[in-house]
Amino acid sequence: MSLVARLVPSSLVDRLEPLLARLPSGLPRPLKWAFIALLIFNIDGLPGVWHARIMWPFIAFQWQVRLGKKWPNWRIGKDEFDFTTKREFRASFNSSDTFGYHLSNS
Repeated sequence: MSLVARLVPSSLVDRLEPLLARLPSGLPRPLKWAFIALLIFNIDGLPGVWHARIMWPFIAFQWQVRLGKKWPNWRIGKDEFDFTTKREFRASFNSSDTFGYHLSNS
């Protein structure tokens, strides 16, 4: 039994097999698995992911408005400077500074 089969659920391995087949055949299988793991661990650092994460609530709201959804606490006529939202994100190792304690500003 391989190390990957012991560490990763078989359903996930079955889903990743087509992706592994698309990688160059000259690469050793452990190197392919390392590449996939690196890609998964750094998924939030890929271009456009931050923008999608920030903009998704607005896009979902626009879709709901177009589909005719109504909210009982609609903010018509209220002070727009009084409105606040809160988003919580986890600081992963690739979005933190060198010591891993603070989010990077870059």
